Amino acid sequence: MASPLLGLRSALFETGHSEAVTYTPAGPNPAGVSLRAVRGEDAAGQLSNLGGLPPRSVTFELQKADVPERPLPGSMIVDQTNRWRVTQVIDQGIVNTWLCTVQAAPPAP
Repeated sequence: MASPLLGLRSALFETGHSEAVTYTPAGPNPAGVSLRAVRGEDAAGQLSNLGGLPPRSVTFELQKADVPERPLPGSMIVDQTNRWRVTQVIDQGIVNTWLCTVQAAPPAP
């Protein structure tokens, strides 16, 4: 029996809560894949109402249909303005997604 959360998560990817990114897996001769991802931020100062501070952490949620193999640390995600290096991956099996914690990466050579 499919989880009712699957429909909700799919709606996030399809209704504008996602953004276009390029995902490039770590490893030799990686090939980038264009896909949609849901970006999340844990904002610094959120609880203390200090707004304007950079986020403490940034995540991208990728659908397993787009990235069937578990992303590895060192994989890259590029959005419209930044390059991000994957540092941690959580398997969100109940909703068929990978939750990738990322950190800012230097510009491409």
